[in-house]
Amino acid sequence: MWPLWGATLAGAQEITRYNEGNYFYTSITVPTGAETMYLSGSGARPLDDGSWGDMKQQTVNTFSRFKHTLEEQGWSM
Repeated sequence: MWPLWGATLAGAQEITRYNEGNYFYTSITVPTGAETMYLSGSGARPLDDGSWGDMKQQTVNTFSRFKHTLEEQGWSM
C-alpha cells in the first residue's frame, strides 16, 4: 500500500492536488516544513460474509480505515 499523508501546519490553500480521480489524486504537493503523517501496511478487511468484495469495496474500506486512523490522531483527510 502506498503512503497516505496529510498536512496540519500548512493551510489547505497551500497544498496542491493534481488530477483528482474517483478514489485518489495522481499527486499531492505539500509545502516544505509542513507536518506529515505516513500510513502504510493497511488494507481492506473481509466483509461480514467473509468475502473481500470487489476492488471498489476494498478501496473504500482501506481509505475508511486510513480516515479513522487519522481522525484518532486529530488529523483529517
